[in-house]
Amino acid sequence: MKSKKIMVMILVGFLFSGCAHVGNVPTLKAQPVEGKTESKAQPVEGKTESVEVEVMEPILNNDVNAARERALMKAQRKAVELVVGVFVNAATLVGKAQLVDSQIYSKTNGYVKKYEVLSETQEGDALKMKLKALVKVGDVNKDLDALGLMIKGATVQNPRIMVLISESIDDAEVPISVCESELAQQFMNTGYRVVESAEVKKIRSLPNTKSAMEGDIQAASKIGQDMKVDVIVIGKAYSTFNTDQGLGGFISYRGTLTAKAIKTDSSEVLFTSTKNSAGADVAKKNAASTALLKSAKIVADEMIPGITKALNERAQVQLTISNIPDFNQLAQLNKFIQSMQGVASTYIRSYGTEKGVASIDINLRYGNAQQIASYLTNIKKFPVEVTAITGNVIEAKAK
Repeated sequence: MKSKKIMVMILVGFLFSGCAHVGNVPTLKAQPVEGKTESKAQPVEGKTESVEVEVMEPILNNDVNAARERALMKAQRKAVELVVGVFVNAATLVGKAQLVDSQIYSKTNGYVKKYEVLSETQEGDALKMKLKALVKVGDVNKDLDALGLMIKGATVQNPRIMVLISESIDDAEVPISVCESELAQQFMNTGYRVVESAEVKKIRSLPNTKSAMEGDIQAASKIGQDMKVDVIVIGKAYSTFNTDQGLGGFISYRGTLTAKAIKTDSSEVLFTSTKNSAGADVAKKNAASTALLKSAKIVADEMIPGITKALNERAQVQLTISNIPDFNQLAQLNKFIQSMQGVASTYIRSYGTEKGVASIDINLRYGNAQQIASYLTNIKKFPVEVTAITGNVIEAKAK
Protein backbone atom coordinates (compact mmCIF):
# COMPACT_ATOMS: atom_id res chain seq x y z
CA MET A 1 0.00 0.00 0.00
CA LYS A 2 2.85 2.35 0.82
CA SER A 3 4.49 1.77 -2.57
CA LYS A 4 1.19 2.56 -4.32
CA LYS A 5 0.94 5.89 -2.48
CA ILE A 6 4.49 6.75 -3.53
CA MET A 7 3.71 5.96 -7.16
CA VAL A 8 0.59 8.16 -7.06
CA MET A 9 2.61 11.05 -5.59
CA ILE A 10 5.24 10.68 -8.31
CA LEU A 11 2.59 10.63 -11.03
CA VAL A 12 0.82 13.71 -9.66
CA GLY A 13 4.14 15.53 -9.38
CA PHE A 14 4.95 14.66 -12.98
CA LEU A 15 1.60 15.93 -14.24
CA PHE A 16 1.88 19.25 -12.40
CA SER A 17 5.49 19.73 -13.48
CA GLY A 18 4.22 20.01 -17.09
CA CYS A 19 2.24 23.19 -16.32
CA ALA A 20 3.90 26.51 -17.12
CA HIS A 21 3.23 30.20 -17.70
CA VAL A 22 4.31 32.39 -20.62
CA GLY A 23 4.73 36.01 -19.59
CA ASN A 24 1.53 37.06 -17.83
CA VAL A 25 -0.64 34.67 -19.82
CA PRO A 26 -1.85 31.89 -17.53
CA THR A 27 -1.82 28.17 -18.42
CA LEU A 28 0.02 28.49 -21.75
CA LYS A 29 2.34 25.48 -21.88
CA ALA A 30 4.32 26.63 -24.90
CA GLN A 31 7.95 27.25 -25.72
CA PRO A 32 9.65 29.01 -28.62
CA VAL A 33 10.50 26.76 -31.55
CA GLU A 34 14.23 26.22 -31.84
CA GLY A 35 15.19 25.56 -35.43
CA LYS A 36 13.12 23.43 -37.77
CA THR A 37 11.06 20.56 -36.44
CA GLU A 38 12.37 17.20 -37.61
CA SER A 39 9.94 15.31 -39.82
CA LYS A 40 9.79 11.84 -38.34
CA ALA A 41 7.12 9.17 -38.35
CA GLN A 42 5.00 9.71 -35.28
CA PRO A 43 2.24 7.70 -33.64
CA VAL A 44 -1.19 9.29 -34.05
CA GLU A 45 -1.32 10.48 -30.45
CA GLY A 46 2.08 12.20 -30.82
CA LYS A 47 1.68 13.69 -34.29
CA THR A 48 2.42 17.41 -34.61
CA GLU A 49 2.17 19.94 -37.43
CA SER A 50 3.69 23.40 -37.84
CA VAL A 51 1.06 26.08 -38.47
CA GLU A 52 1.62 29.75 -39.33
CA VAL A 53 -1.05 32.35 -38.50
CA GLU A 54 -1.39 36.13 -38.40
CA VAL A 55 -3.59 38.18 -36.08
CA MET A 56 -4.40 41.82 -35.32
CA GLU A 57 -5.16 42.99 -31.79
CA PRO A 58 -6.26 46.52 -30.79
CA ILE A 59 -4.01 48.40 -28.37
CA LEU A 60 -6.22 49.69 -25.56
CA ASN A 61 -5.16 52.58 -23.31
CA ASN A 62 -1.70 52.54 -24.95
CA ASP A 63 -0.96 49.24 -23.20
CA VAL A 64 1.17 47.40 -25.78
CA ASN A 65 2.13 44.59 -23.38
CA ALA A 66 -1.50 43.70 -22.73
CA ALA A 67 -2.21 43.75 -26.48
CA ARG A 68 0.78 41.46 -27.04
CA GLU A 69 -0.53 38.94 -24.51
CA ARG A 70 -3.97 38.93 -26.12
CA ALA A 71 -2.45 38.61 -29.59
CA LEU A 72 -0.37 35.65 -28.44
CA MET A 73 -3.42 33.85 -27.07
CA LYS A 74 -5.49 34.68 -30.15
CA ALA A 75 -2.78 33.46 -32.54
CA GLN A 76 -2.40 30.12 -30.76
CA ARG A 77 -6.15 29.61 -30.77
CA LYS A 78 -6.25 30.43 -34.47
CA ALA A 79 -3.57 27.80 -35.11
CA VAL A 80 -5.69 25.19 -33.33
CA GLU A 81 -8.77 26.34 -35.27
CA LEU A 82 -6.94 25.67 -38.54
CA VAL A 83 -6.17 22.13 -37.45
CA VAL A 84 -9.75 21.53 -36.27
CA GLY A 85 -11.00 22.67 -39.66
CA VAL A 86 -9.14 19.78 -41.28
CA PHE A 87 -10.96 17.09 -39.30
CA VAL A 88 -14.43 18.62 -38.88
CA ASN A 89 -16.61 19.78 -41.75
CA ALA A 90 -17.92 23.35 -41.80
CA ALA A 91 -21.55 22.39 -41.09
CA THR A 92 -20.55 20.50 -37.95
CA LEU A 93 -18.41 23.41 -36.74
CA VAL A 94 -21.36 25.77 -37.08
CA GLY A 95 -23.87 23.41 -35.47
CA LYS A 96 -21.54 22.38 -32.63
CA ALA A 97 -19.79 25.73 -32.14
CA GLN A 98 -20.46 25.89 -28.40
CA LEU A 99 -19.25 22.32 -27.83
CA VAL A 100 -16.07 22.88 -29.86
CA ASP A 101 -15.41 26.14 -28.03
CA SER A 102 -15.83 24.65 -24.55
CA GLN A 103 -14.17 21.27 -25.15
CA ILE A 104 -11.49 22.01 -27.75
CA TYR A 105 -10.57 25.69 -28.08
CA SER A 106 -10.56 26.12 -24.31
CA LYS A 107 -7.65 23.65 -24.25
CA THR A 108 -5.53 25.59 -26.75
CA ASN A 109 -2.58 25.74 -24.34
CA GLY A 110 -2.50 21.95 -24.20
CA TYR A 111 -2.49 21.56 -27.97
CA VAL A 112 0.28 24.06 -28.72
CA LYS A 113 3.55 22.30 -28.01
CA LYS A 114 5.85 25.15 -29.07
CA TYR A 115 5.57 28.50 -30.76
CA GLU A 116 7.71 31.19 -32.30
CA VAL A 117 6.73 34.83 -32.87
CA LEU A 118 7.90 35.45 -36.44
CA SER A 119 7.07 39.14 -36.49
CA GLU A 120 5.37 41.82 -34.42
CA THR A 121 4.57 45.31 -35.69
CA GLN A 122 2.42 48.18 -34.50
CA GLU A 123 0.03 49.50 -37.13
CA GLY A 124 -1.82 52.53 -35.85
CA ASP A 125 -3.80 51.52 -32.79
CA ALA A 126 -3.33 47.81 -33.41
CA LEU A 127 -0.63 45.19 -32.92
CA LYS A 128 0.02 42.81 -35.82
CA MET A 129 1.58 39.47 -34.93
CA LYS A 130 2.69 36.55 -37.08
CA LEU A 131 3.24 33.31 -35.20
CA LYS A 132 4.43 29.80 -36.00
CA ALA A 133 2.94 27.15 -33.71
CA LEU A 134 3.69 23.46 -33.40
CA VAL A 135 0.24 21.96 -32.83
CA LYS A 136 -0.37 18.49 -31.41
CA VAL A 137 -2.55 17.31 -34.28
CA GLY A 138 -2.80 13.82 -32.82
CA ASP A 139 -4.25 15.13 -29.55
CA VAL A 140 -6.73 17.38 -31.37
CA ASN A 141 -7.76 14.44 -33.54
CA LYS A 142 -8.22 12.20 -30.52
CA ASP A 143 -10.34 14.71 -28.59
CA LEU A 144 -12.54 15.52 -31.59
CA ASP A 145 -13.13 11.81 -32.13
CA ALA A 146 -14.08 11.37 -28.46
CA LEU A 147 -16.72 14.08 -28.91
CA GLY A 148 -18.04 12.40 -32.07
CA LEU A 149 -17.14 15.43 -34.20
CA MET A 150 -14.37 14.09 -36.39
CA ILE A 151 -15.03 12.94 -39.95
CA LYS A 152 -15.08 9.17 -39.59
CA GLY A 153 -13.03 6.98 -41.83
CA ALA A 154 -10.35 9.64 -41.42
CA THR A 155 -9.87 9.72 -45.15
CA VAL A 156 -8.08 12.84 -46.12
CA GLN A 157 -10.40 13.56 -49.02
CA ASN A 158 -13.71 12.50 -47.40
CA PRO A 159 -14.69 10.61 -50.56
CA ARG A 160 -18.14 9.82 -51.89
CA ILE A 161 -18.77 6.08 -52.35
CA MET A 162 -21.15 4.15 -54.60
CA VAL A 163 -21.88 0.42 -54.20
CA LEU A 164 -23.13 -1.60 -57.17
CA ILE A 165 -23.53 -5.37 -56.73
CA SER A 166 -25.37 -7.91 -58.91
CA GLU A 167 -26.87 -10.80 -56.96
CA SER A 168 -28.47 -14.15 -57.72
CA ILE A 169 -29.91 -17.09 -55.81
CA ASP A 170 -29.77 -20.48 -57.54
CA ASP A 171 -28.81 -18.68 -60.79
CA ALA A 172 -31.91 -16.46 -60.65
CA GLU A 173 -31.10 -12.74 -60.39
CA VAL A 174 -32.73 -10.92 -57.48
CA PRO A 175 -33.88 -7.27 -57.81
CA ILE A 176 -32.63 -6.15 -54.38
CA SER A 177 -29.09 -7.11 -53.36
CA VAL A 178 -28.60 -7.75 -49.64
CA CYS A 179 -24.84 -7.56 -50.23
CA GLU A 180 -25.15 -4.12 -51.82
CA SER A 181 -27.32 -2.86 -48.98
CA GLU A 182 -25.04 -4.27 -46.29
CA LEU A 183 -21.85 -2.88 -47.83
CA ALA A 184 -23.44 0.55 -48.27
CA GLN A 185 -24.62 0.54 -44.65
CA GLN A 186 -21.19 -0.47 -43.34
CA PHE A 187 -19.55 2.35 -45.32
CA MET A 188 -22.06 4.83 -43.87
CA ASN A 189 -21.48 3.50 -40.36
CA THR A 190 -17.79 4.29 -40.80
CA GLY A 191 -18.52 7.87 -41.85
CA TYR A 192 -18.25 7.65 -45.64
CA ARG A 193 -20.68 9.53 -47.85
CA VAL A 194 -22.65 6.91 -49.79
CA VAL A 195 -24.92 7.29 -52.83
CA GLU A 196 -28.52 6.49 -51.86
CA SER A 197 -30.04 3.22 -53.09
CA ALA A 198 -32.71 5.10 -55.07
CA GLU A 199 -29.99 6.76 -57.16
CA VAL A 200 -28.21 3.45 -57.69
CA LYS A 201 -31.46 1.84 -58.82
CA LYS A 202 -31.82 4.37 -61.65
CA ILE A 203 -28.65 3.24 -63.40
CA ARG A 204 -29.17 -0.53 -63.17
CA SER A 205 -30.88 -0.59 -66.58
CA LEU A 206 -28.01 1.21 -68.35
CA PRO A 207 -26.05 -0.90 -70.90
CA ASN A 208 -22.66 -0.64 -69.20
CA THR A 209 -23.94 -1.31 -65.67
CA LYS A 210 -23.98 -5.08 -66.12
CA SER A 211 -20.47 -5.00 -67.58
CA ALA A 212 -19.31 -2.99 -64.56
CA MET A 213 -20.79 -5.46 -62.09
CA GLU A 214 -19.15 -8.30 -64.02
CA GLY A 215 -15.79 -6.64 -63.39
CA ASP A 216 -15.25 -4.19 -66.27
CA ILE A 217 -13.10 -1.54 -64.58
CA GLN A 218 -13.39 1.06 -67.34
CA ALA A 219 -17.18 0.74 -67.40
CA ALA A 220 -17.27 1.06 -63.61
CA SER A 221 -15.04 4.16 -63.71
CA LYS A 222 -17.29 5.77 -66.30
CA ILE A 223 -20.38 5.14 -64.14
CA GLY A 224 -18.55 6.52 -61.11
CA GLN A 225 -17.52 9.66 -62.98
CA ASP A 226 -21.09 10.19 -64.28
CA MET A 227 -22.41 9.78 -60.73
CA LYS A 228 -19.72 12.14 -59.42
CA VAL A 229 -18.32 9.65 -56.89
CA ASP A 230 -14.71 9.22 -55.87
CA VAL A 231 -14.82 5.45 -55.34
CA ILE A 232 -17.16 2.86 -56.82
CA VAL A 233 -17.46 -0.61 -55.32
CA ILE A 234 -18.57 -3.17 -57.92
CA GLY A 235 -19.15 -6.86 -57.52
CA LYS A 236 -21.06 -10.05 -58.05
CA ALA A 237 -22.77 -12.13 -55.38
CA TYR A 238 -24.47 -15.49 -55.66
CA SER A 239 -25.92 -18.05 -53.31
CA THR A 240 -26.45 -21.73 -54.08
CA PHE A 241 -28.08 -24.66 -52.34
CA ASN A 242 -25.73 -26.59 -50.07
CA THR A 243 -27.67 -29.30 -48.21
CA ASP A 244 -30.85 -30.09 -46.33
CA GLN A 245 -29.63 -33.37 -44.82
CA GLY A 246 -29.24 -33.78 -41.09
CA LEU A 247 -30.28 -30.22 -40.30
CA GLY A 248 -33.57 -30.98 -38.56
CA GLY A 249 -35.75 -29.36 -41.24
CA PHE A 250 -33.36 -26.48 -41.97
CA ILE A 251 -31.87 -25.77 -45.37
CA SER A 252 -28.25 -24.70 -45.86
CA TYR A 253 -27.07 -22.30 -48.57
CA ARG A 254 -23.62 -21.03 -49.41
CA GLY A 255 -23.07 -17.40 -50.39
CA THR A 256 -20.11 -15.88 -52.21
CA LEU A 257 -19.31 -12.22 -52.82
CA THR A 258 -16.52 -10.85 -55.01
CA ALA A 259 -16.09 -7.07 -54.82
CA LYS A 260 -13.63 -4.45 -56.12
CA ALA A 261 -13.18 -0.85 -55.01
CA ILE A 262 -12.12 1.42 -57.87
CA LYS A 263 -10.90 5.02 -57.75
CA THR A 264 -12.99 6.56 -60.49
CA ASP A 265 -10.68 9.36 -61.63
CA SER A 266 -7.76 7.01 -62.30
CA SER A 267 -9.49 3.60 -62.74
CA GLU A 268 -7.11 2.31 -60.06
CA VAL A 269 -8.22 -0.78 -58.14
CA LEU A 270 -7.86 0.13 -54.47
CA PHE A 271 -8.99 -3.15 -52.95
CA THR A 272 -10.32 -6.57 -54.01
CA SER A 273 -12.01 -9.17 -51.84
CA THR A 274 -13.75 -12.53 -52.31
CA LYS A 275 -15.48 -14.11 -49.34
CA ASN A 276 -18.04 -16.84 -48.79
CA SER A 277 -20.17 -18.00 -45.91
CA ALA A 278 -23.00 -20.40 -45.09
CA GLY A 279 -26.53 -19.67 -43.95
CA ALA A 280 -29.36 -21.87 -42.72
CA ASP A 281 -33.10 -21.39 -42.37
CA VAL A 282 -36.34 -23.30 -42.86
CA ALA A 283 -36.99 -21.24 -46.01
CA LYS A 284 -34.65 -21.36 -49.02
CA LYS A 285 -34.72 -17.62 -49.68
CA ASN A 286 -33.95 -16.75 -46.07
CA ALA A 287 -31.10 -19.26 -45.93
CA ALA A 288 -29.62 -17.85 -49.16
CA SER A 289 -29.96 -14.24 -47.97
CA THR A 290 -28.37 -15.08 -44.62
CA ALA A 291 -25.36 -16.63 -46.38
CA LEU A 292 -24.96 -13.59 -48.62
CA LEU A 293 -25.34 -11.17 -45.73
CA LYS A 294 -22.60 -12.93 -43.77
CA SER A 295 -20.31 -12.80 -46.80
CA ALA A 296 -20.95 -9.05 -47.18
CA LYS A 297 -20.13 -8.40 -43.52
CA ILE A 298 -16.80 -10.22 -43.87
CA VAL A 299 -15.94 -8.31 -47.05
CA ALA A 300 -16.86 -4.99 -45.40
CA ASP A 301 -14.69 -5.74 -42.36
CA GLU A 302 -11.55 -5.94 -44.47
CA MET A 303 -12.46 -3.73 -47.43
CA ILE A 304 -13.35 -0.53 -45.57
CA PRO A 305 -10.07 -0.22 -43.62
CA GLY A 306 -8.25 -1.37 -46.76
CA ILE A 307 -9.78 1.44 -48.83
CA THR A 308 -9.15 3.98 -46.09
CA LYS A 309 -5.48 2.97 -45.93
CA ALA A 310 -5.14 3.03 -49.73
CA LEU A 311 -6.72 6.48 -50.02
CA ASN A 312 -4.51 7.88 -47.27
CA GLU A 313 -1.42 6.50 -48.98
CA ARG A 314 -2.56 7.91 -52.32
CA ALA A 315 -3.93 11.21 -51.02
CA GLN A 316 -3.27 13.60 -53.82
CA VAL A 317 -4.63 16.79 -55.36
CA GLN A 318 -4.00 17.46 -59.03
CA LEU A 319 -3.53 21.14 -59.82
CA THR A 320 -3.65 22.51 -63.37
CA ILE A 321 -2.73 26.17 -63.45
CA SER A 322 -2.43 28.49 -66.43
CA ASN A 323 -0.88 31.90 -67.08
CA ILE A 324 2.52 30.99 -65.58
CA PRO A 325 5.00 33.29 -67.43
CA ASP A 326 8.22 31.35 -66.83
CA PHE A 327 9.76 28.49 -64.90
CA ASN A 328 11.07 30.82 -62.18
CA GLN A 329 7.48 31.81 -61.40
CA LEU A 330 6.48 28.16 -61.44
CA ALA A 331 9.26 27.33 -58.98
CA GLN A 332 8.10 30.16 -56.73
CA LEU A 333 4.51 28.90 -56.80
CA ASN A 334 5.66 25.36 -56.11
CA LYS A 335 7.57 26.60 -53.07
CA PHE A 336 4.44 28.30 -51.72
CA ILE A 337 2.42 25.12 -52.20
CA GLN A 338 5.03 23.01 -50.41
CA SER A 339 4.76 25.30 -47.37
CA MET A 340 0.96 24.89 -47.14
CA GLN A 341 -0.57 23.10 -44.17
CA GLY A 342 -1.14 19.40 -44.84
CA VAL A 343 1.11 19.22 -47.92
CA ALA A 344 3.68 16.43 -47.80
CA SER A 345 5.33 17.00 -51.18
CA THR A 346 4.74 18.22 -54.73
CA TYR A 347 5.70 17.00 -58.18
CA ILE A 348 5.65 19.22 -61.27
CA ARG A 349 4.31 16.78 -63.84
CA SER A 350 4.45 19.09 -66.83
CA TYR A 351 4.92 22.70 -67.91
CA GLY A 352 4.47 24.25 -71.34
CA THR A 353 6.12 27.63 -71.82
CA GLU A 354 4.03 28.47 -74.91
CA LYS A 355 0.70 28.43 -73.10
CA GLY A 356 2.09 28.83 -69.60
CA VAL A 357 0.14 25.81 -68.28
CA ALA A 358 1.58 23.68 -65.48
CA SER A 359 0.35 20.43 -63.97
CA ILE A 360 1.34 19.82 -60.35
CA ASP A 361 0.64 16.74 -58.22
CA ILE A 362 0.19 17.73 -54.56
CA ASN A 363 0.66 14.86 -52.11
CA LEU A 364 -1.17 15.38 -48.83
CA ARG A 365 -0.59 14.40 -45.23
CA TYR A 366 -4.12 15.61 -44.48
CA GLY A 367 -6.69 18.00 -45.92
CA ASN A 368 -8.48 18.02 -49.27
CA ALA A 369 -8.79 19.87 -52.58
CA GLN A 370 -11.12 22.52 -51.14
CA GLN A 371 -8.61 23.48 -48.46
CA ILE A 372 -5.71 23.58 -50.92
CA ALA A 373 -7.82 25.80 -53.20
CA SER A 374 -8.52 28.11 -50.26
CA TYR A 375 -4.80 28.37 -49.48
CA LEU A 376 -4.03 29.09 -53.15
CA THR A 377 -6.40 32.06 -53.27
CA ASN A 378 -4.71 33.57 -50.21
CA ILE A 379 -1.13 33.66 -51.50
CA LYS A 380 -0.50 37.41 -51.42
CA LYS A 381 2.83 37.32 -53.25
CA PHE A 382 1.48 35.09 -56.00
CA PRO A 383 -2.20 35.88 -56.71
CA VAL A 384 -4.13 32.85 -57.96
CA GLU A 385 -7.73 32.51 -59.11
CA VAL A 386 -9.33 29.08 -58.69
CA THR A 387 -11.72 28.46 -61.59
CA ALA A 388 -12.97 24.92 -60.80
CA ILE A 389 -12.79 22.16 -58.18
CA THR A 390 -13.92 18.65 -59.10
CA GLY A 391 -13.18 15.85 -56.64
CA ASN A 392 -9.42 16.05 -56.09
CA VAL A 393 -8.75 18.15 -59.22
CA ILE A 394 -8.21 21.92 -59.06
CA GLU A 395 -8.14 24.22 -62.08
CA ALA A 396 -6.69 27.69 -61.60
CA LYS A 397 -4.89 30.54 -63.26
CA ALA A 398 -2.26 33.00 -62.10
CA LYS A 399 -3.48 36.59 -62.08
